[in-house]
Amino acid sequence: MGIARIGSTTVLTLGGVLFSLLIVKYSQLAVRKMVIYLITLIGVVLIAAVVSHQFWIVSKLGATPTWVLYCTAIIIGTYGLLHWAVAKGKAKWFNIIKAGGTATLSCYVMPYLLQSVFHRYVPILTQDNYYKFIDFILPQSMQTDTAYMYSGLIKCFVWALLCIWLTALLERYKIKLKI
Repeated sequence: MGIARIGSTTVLTLGGVLFSLLIVKYSQLAVRKMVIYLITLIGVVLIAAVVSHQFWIVSKLGATPTWVLYCTAIIIGTYGLLHWAVAKGKAKWFNIIKAGGTATLSCYVMPYLLQSVFHRYVPILTQDNYYKFIDFILPQSMQTDTAYMYSGLIKCFVWALLCIWLTALLERYKIKLKI
């Protein structure tokens, strides 16, 4: 499976390069046509993902083609939304996560730094205590797999924002990792 994992990373990277080249080539298109092309491309990739799902499971760890195709469809859709927002002059919407793009290395290292600090100095924030907290705040009838899934998604979202905001705080004081 080692070569397959390398292959999935390569496909995602080269897919991004190809997609960028297509966007540059067709950048003069009207927004309406661009949206139609993006939706068509997402549809084609999703169809390929559904077909490949007949042969492979969806597994990030296994780096399956199905996973790569679903991720590609999500990436194209996200790019389309970001492109639309910037074209409409709404770039300021993304100031809340700006540090993730301007101090990328610092932002990349931040989760590891925070996790080691929290594990050492704030042991109440361990995984077991997190589930005990969720069990405490949710009524017994709501303690389902779905509730845990959504609480996990919210936790990940808050964690990502915390990492980005702390990176922005460090950036404000001119502290930034550079290569």
